Amino acid sequence: MNLKKTFMLGLILAISGFFLYLNEFASDKEPRSFLSSDTASLTGIEVKRHNEIFRFIAKAGQLNSWAIEGLEYSPLDSDKVDTLLEALKHFKPGEAILSSDDLEIDPEPLGLKNPEVTLSLYSKEKSERVLFGGYNDFLGKRYIKLEPMNQVYLTSDEQLYSLVNNSRDFFRSDKPVKFSDIEVRTLRIHSDQDEIEVIADEVEKLKWHISKPDFFRASEEKISEFMTGLRSLRSFKFFEPEEGFNQGKRLLKVVLEFKPEIQREALEISFYRHEDDSVVFAVTGRDEYFQMMRDPEELFKPSVNDLRVKRFIDFDPSRITRADYSGTLAENISLRKVSDGWLVNEKPGDALFVEQVIDNLLELEASAYPEASDKEFGFEKPTFELALYSENMLSIRLLVGRQVPGKNEFYAKLQDNSEVFIITAHSLRRISPREEALLIQPDYQDQDVP
Repeated sequence: MNLKKTFMLGLILAISGFFLYLNEFASDKEPRSFLSSDTASLTGIEVKRHNEIFRFIAKAGQLNSWAIEGLEYSPLDSDKVDTLLEALKHFKPGEAILSSDDLEIDPEPLGLKNPEVTLSLYSKEKSERVLFGGYNDFLGKRYIKLEPMNQVYLTSDEQLYSLVNNSRDFFRSDKPVKFSDIEVRTLRIHSDQDEIEVIADEVEKLKWHISKPDFFRASEEKISEFMTGLRSLRSFKFFEPEEGFNQGKRLLKVVLEFKPEIQREALEISFYRHEDDSVVFAVTGRDEYFQMMRDPEELFKPSVNDLRVKRFIDFDPSRITRADYSGTLAENISLRKVSDGWLVNEKPGDALFVEQVIDNLLELEASAYPEASDKEFGFEKPTFELALYSENMLSIRLLVGRQVPGKNEFYAKLQDNSEVFIITAHSLRRISPREEALLIQPDYQDQDVP
């Protein structure tokens, strides 16, 4: 081996040894985990950022249950707190820089003299701190300092920093209304003008009826939308229950009473117009007030008619075996189902058109509802009457009364129900068949044309 090759080999070995030394040195400086103990042993977590300091405290006797000191009455967002604990558990300090014991480090250029966030962890045995300094755009990493080790690191793990660099309200539960529709027995909506009461059906799940101001069938879809709106209530600002807080004039109150087996007290949600013209709401069980971004009158001030069912004929069309039409605005037609199709006034009918007329009934909707002053509906002499039979037993009888004065609409109702609806003349025509249109038409294809 010549001198040049010997020199190059020695240089390579020297460089390799130097990097092995640095790697060993760095491993001595970098802890395997930021936390020297498990998150379950923590008793407190303090966050200092800008001009704000707040502390999470572990609730005594409750595993993984936390509160913000001084706001014990205000529940926290459990998902955000769990995410914070997981971020603590898995936080990677990153690349170690020489500690101040080895070299005097000026903290100011690193952003550590006045750190952006200081996170302190407390347990019964010890306390630990991490100071989050400036962000190095060139390296894409942030300077941090761990205490009491007095060690500076460059970390690319930004999750913990992004979590603790938030105000205390970020961790509070901003969706305070929690319940399931199936748990509710009674819904009451109180406003200045009236009171609406909706009661769940005791037999069928998620079926509802309106009991006040009068008895009406309630729309499952509309009640579900209303309940979803309550659960979606969100606060973007908290008002503490301090002495002298004036919530303002009450706009609306919603009360949910739960079924006995749920064993839960009634939930009351009240909406107020605050002095600055914003809207705040309060929820039983929460001592603070919440400010909304939207006006609740737009969301939670429905009229009775808004909650009523619109499609008032509910049946399985496949079970219909006979349909009889009569009235001054209808042809006298009898539809009868037979083994191979339908008969129209005992003549062969076109099954496609017959079933379409029956299906149109499923789409019949109320266009409006009568005013309280409306008394004369004309049902004693119906202008249109339809009787539907299932296996020769009367299932549904639809009555259409007189025309609504001054409108191209008619009063309608089901005979076994006191509710009166208004339907349009167009809707009436869609459910009024003509015999000629329902019969099977002769096929002239093979006949000679004169």
